[in-house]
Amino acid sequence: MSAPASLHASSIFAVRETAESGRGVYATQFIPKGTLLFETAEIAASVVYREYWKEVCAQCFKYDRGRNWKIRDQTAGHAFCSEECQTIWKNDTVNDEAASIAIEGLGKTAKQGSSDTDEDPAHSLPRPTTQEIDAAWAEAEETATKIRNARSSAKPSKPERRLLSQILATPPIRDVITYQLPALLTIANSPSLWSDVLILESEAIPYISPADLKFQITSYHHLLACAPLPLLDHITADNIRTLAAKSSHNVFNIWSQDLDDGGSGGSECLGYGLWTAASYWNHSCGPNIRKRRNGRTWMFWAERDVQEGEALCISYLGGDERDMTRQERRTKLKEHWKFDCACKRCDEEAK
Repeated sequence: MSAPASLHASSIFAVRETAESGRGVYATQFIPKGTLLFETAEIAASVVYREYWKEVCAQCFKYDRGRNWKIRDQTAGHAFCSEECQTIWKNDTVNDEAASIAIEGLGKTAKQGSSDTDEDPAHSLPRPTTQEIDAAWAEAEETATKIRNARSSAKPSKPERRLLSQILATPPIRDVITYQLPALLTIANSPSLWSDVLILESEAIPYISPADLKFQITSYHHLLACAPLPLLDHITADNIRTLAAKSSHNVFNIWSQDLDDGGSGGSECLGYGLWTAASYWNHSCGPNIRKRRNGRTWMFWAERDVQEGEALCISYLGGDERDMTRQERRTKLKEHWKFDCACKRCDEEAK
């Protein structure tokens, strides 16, 4: 399979299928230590956690030790570190101020609740099965059809109006819905970028608990009930489910960058994003590729000299692998990424 369009052609590496780990990136020539291999700022979807909205620039993700940014979009709920970032954000085709305002408006009509917390007891239950997932989405689609009919009607019936009121009165799950929205805008306004999402590896069971599945469906209904009508055709169960399946193993955390560790670069996780072209590096507990985020751009360098034909790997553990035992690393990788690590370091430490 050829490389995705956004992973630009390079004379020094290539994306190839592998027998053991899906796609991987391989050196096509000798790469000296320190070589900048790749950088990308294409984000199909991202979210800044609600608790950081006032402190993190919605455009470049700049964070200044918890200080609130003064430039605010009060209606849409975003903060910016500069007027330039605010202008760039408003001009980006995968942003829509009207849609953001509609989502933010949910907070003004919804009852107060704790849906933004992890207090739901269903969080402690095992991951739902594929059968349970399909059944939940089938039931959700029955409600979704009624919402679409109500939104598309010039004069909704009394039961339709009541349904919309009930949906909008349900407290929104902010971190879920504000991640789903930019993905839907990508589908609507940047089909080529969404095409790159579609060829990423999928996770069959992307929901970590029944509560997570419920939150995804609740946000789907919220979007149908309040998003601008031109976006309605793109708000489908298939698109929402695809986003979850592709995001499960491919998102990058947005760290605060207050540490200079050559890895995640931060002590606080501010949110996460789906940088499609940055999702092809496989993992190694002894990585030969170093990554660093500069604003919205992820950059990747050779951590050491790399030989032709060698796999180019980052660490999924963000630098923590340096001080972890083999068992600790393998346990965390199995829990979060569902694979048994067989990298060179793990193999050597097993002997």
